[in-house]
Amino acid sequence: MALQPITIQTDSIQLRTNNPYSIGKLNTFEDGQATLTRKAIQYTPNYLDKYFMVGNGDNLSQIAFLAYGDSKLWWLIADANNIFNPFDLEVGLELVIPPIETLNLR
Repeated sequence: MALQPITIQTDSIQLRTNNPYSIGKLNTFEDGQATLTRKAIQYTPNYLDKYFMVGNGDNLSQIAFLAYGDSKLWWLIADANNIFNPFDLEVGLELVIPPIETLNLR
């Protein structure tokens, strides 16, 4: 049976505001590993939403660049679609692309 890491330190930290983890929790484990977690944005479906069908080789950074002109905004699409692992997109999955102006980002 694998041992689960035990959090020995949790700090609220402020990072740069241009990334999805601008306010998060830093968890440090006994083995020296660390994770950074954040609260997902609250998304409500909107008539302004657009949709994107995932094709072979697509990734969230590429889709965000097409939708928003900025690949760093991939996390908006991930949060709106409840995607936990952005590297595991299923071909044929229809993604909601929410307009930035309808999201509460702060």
